[in-house]
Amino acid sequence: MWLLSLAVADFTFSLLLLLPITELALDSHWPFGLLLCKLNYGALMLCLYASIFTLAAISVDRCISVVLPVWSRNHRGPRLAALLSLGVWVAAAALSAPTFTFRQLVSLGNRRGCYTDYLLEGEWPAQTTMDYGDEDDQVMKEWPLSLHDARYRAVSLAGFLLGFLLPFLVITTSYSIIVLRLRWGHLAPSGVKPFKFIAAIILAFLLCWMPYHICSMLDLLLPHGELFPLVLSVVFQLSYILTYFNICINPVLYIFTWQDFRDAAPTSCQLPLG
Repeated sequence: MWLLSLAVADFTFSLLLLLPITELALDSHWPFGLLLCKLNYGALMLCLYASIFTLAAISVDRCISVVLPVWSRNHRGPRLAALLSLGVWVAAAALSAPTFTFRQLVSLGNRRGCYTDYLLEGEWPAQTTMDYGDEDDQVMKEWPLSLHDARYRAVSLAGFLLGFLLPFLVITTSYSIIVLRLRWGHLAPSGVKPFKFIAAIILAFLLCWMPYHICSMLDLLLPHGELFPLVLSVVFQLSYILTYFNICINPVLYIFTWQDFRDAAPTSCQLPLG
């Protein structure tokens, strides 16, 4: 069930990249309309967070199977995994909701691009012919930008805390407990494949996602309009490649090596009571 959830998320994410690739090929022009703009990018974020949360859930599930073998044998099953997988997708939907809400078509000369705009239609002050004082006029111009920045910061921080830091801590803690359990309990020989596999999982997640979130946090802290943010925007694009690469290597890490883990780690489940 966990692998099915992961496969659906990763494959759907890869399939949905076809439209953004088309947009890039058309020089950042989005010809598919507003509805597909929202649905495609919203679904991309949904699958991305579902993949991340599923990786964290798999690590917890494996940890429980090793640390609590008797309880695991009596209570873990496909039905429970299916319910928890549904919860994972609901949590991913909640975190991707801002993308569905704020993705908009933005005019760029004779082109229209699909971008995130944290100000909805009607939230800009209405244009009037009233004679505002200089101070009032400045407030009228600044408050929408403040609302935009507040939403951008909230979404970015939520993505960092819930979409990276928390899953990384869960993955690292769960697999660290598994390693300690297997080492201390002499349940697997030193140098067995699961230990290298566990290290690869943690490093892959860290190396693929940390550059993106470092850029995201720097973008929140640095003032706009300077040279470094321009360089940062290029690094930002490169960091996207790494996040997409993590989607590509998930099948290698979690499916093709699944049997190696099963052959070694679940030996604890064969221990007699007491």
